[in-house]
Amino acid sequence: MGRRVITVLLPQVVPEPAYDTYEMLRTDAEGKSRRPLGPQDLQAMYDVAQKRSTDWCTAVLGYAFPGIDRSSTVDGWMLILADEMDLNPPLPHSVIEARKQLQEIEERRNQQAKERREREQCRWDTALAAAAAGVDVAVRENTRHSGVNGALRHATPADDLVSGRSRKHLADRALCETARRANPLALSEPVDAPANCVRCLDYMGKVRPLTAPASPTSAQEG
Repeated sequence: MGRRVITVLLPQVVPEPAYDTYEMLRTDAEGKSRRPLGPQDLQAMYDVAQKRSTDWCTAVLGYAFPGIDRSSTVDGWMLILADEMDLNPPLPHSVIEARKQLQEIEERRNQQAKERREREQCRWDTALAAAAAGVDVAVRENTRHSGVNGALRHATPADDLVSGRSRKHLADRALCETARRANPLALSEPVDAPANCVRCLDYMGKVRPLTAPASPTSAQEG
């Protein structure tokens, strides 16, 4: 059985030039492309693309310039001829709009990240204020796993602590970990950022030094 070859045709890019002499320039370039392309011609295309900016090449061609290696001979000649004519056309409207949308998306992401950092800092400040006297903690990142918003940051005590009646929290280990955990979290060196592990934040108000007495229960208080 012979090998079957399947050809996939990619959609053609439709140029959207924003200058009046595009058709004339393309006609001249098509005429140039009918003769064999010599090494000097190809080098001239590379030279123009390197000399001019990517935006300039995009403006001349009317679509996002993919590089000489992915451009047709006609497009290459268009760049050479446009360079000789010292053309400086504006960018296509579609390219400008696409970049504007990307910028707006990036600005929204930056704003959301800023608001998230502010919320995390507020929660961390509240947790620090709730910590018992003598509790000294550092923040360390989980180096094995990372989520959409980056690595989870844990609160780690400088000394062994205890919460409740007898739960131990070992020094330099995340507050959320049990002392007997067989596979401890892989944590970084201390970082200058707020802890954002929800369980660590919860334990901040519950842990105390080993020598401190346990807080009275509600029954004892009554």
